[in-house]
Amino acid sequence: MSAPFARSLLRASGLQCVRGDRRVFDGIGFDLSNGCLLRVSGANGSGKTSLLRMACGLLQPAAGIIQWNGCTLGELGDDYGSSVAYIGHLNAVKDELRVGETFRLGARLSGASAPEESVAAALPAFGCGGLEHLPSRFLSRGPRRPGAPAPPRPRA
Repeated sequence: MSAPFARSLLRASGLQCVRGDRRVFDGIGFDLSNGCLLRVSGANGSGKTSLLRMACGLLQPAAGIIQWNGCTLGELGDDYGSSVAYIGHLNAVKDELRVGETFRLGARLSGASAPEESVAAALPAFGCGGLEHLPSRFLSRGPRRPGAPAPPRPRA
């Protein structure tokens, strides 16, 4: 018999976001375990993106606490960053980097090494085979978005 499935928990309580002298939100909290979703909705400027950035450890709340499996994000440091991914509404690709540089940067940010031959071997899975030296600004929208499916290949 296999070991029971480990349950992870992301917990937030009393979160507050302040921008300049404006309180964007106050008293936000949630509990999320494996397999759960959090739907965030609200008017433009209500702090949706700020809340998600806080949950990923990319933005400090003005007040409140965020915990992953009972430890605050500050205690966890880089260990937490390897467990979550933030996919925002903007492209994840920097126009000034070449395609291969973008892949290597992404690998380094996730703690992996990415020798040139590994990048060249991985690019076809993203519809970018042979494009490692092309400036990223020339990619179509699909490959510029994180998690986007590879564009269809032309049929011969």
